Amino acid sequence: MMMFLLPLALVQGCGEDVEPEDVLGQYAEGTITATRNGEPWNANCFIGEGVRFPNTYALLVSRFNEQLFRRESFTFFQLLNDRLRKEVYRMVTVSERTADTVRASYNTVLDDGDVIGDFYDIVREGNENWIQFTEYDPATRRLRGRFEIHLEVAEDEVRIEPDAEPAIDFVDGTFDVLAPEGFTLE
Repeated sequence: MMMFLLPLALVQGCGEDVEPEDVLGQYAEGTITATRNGEPWNANCFIGEGVRFPNTYALLVSRFNEQLFRRESFTFFQLLNDRLRKEVYRMVTVSERTADTVRASYNTVLDDGDVIGDFYDIVREGNENWIQFTEYDPATRRLRGRFEIHLEVAEDEVRIEPDAEPAIDFVDGTFDVLAPEGFTLE
């Protein structure tokens, strides 16, 4: 009998109420909205320091389901702090990437939020992929902006989900996020 009660006690002990902010962590610092393939879309975001290049930031976006499992991950990379201005920054395709170009990637997330699904990238050249920083309030450190981006399943990627959308269009995108201390916008 004790063998059956012990697992039950362990499961019940794991049923504590968890606040969404505890799960979201830094992602609770911002919101991002857009029209995604014709449907309203929103997610949480934060700005983190770039890893590969000094003096850069990344806008990291995640969308969570009702159980607070990550379902989508979307990142704008290589936002250079020393040159951010209120202008439009064109994002480049995989073949155009350099250390000083803004880029983005997107992927679906499976299982309990820790398995990467299909990976999407910018594959079309042109002016349809951009991000713009429109406003920064140093007193509150709120950074706001707009974006549009067209992504397709990366050519060299194996499809994980057979029913995955072949392309994703984000239009009329906006974001409002807490900027890191010392952040500037000219």
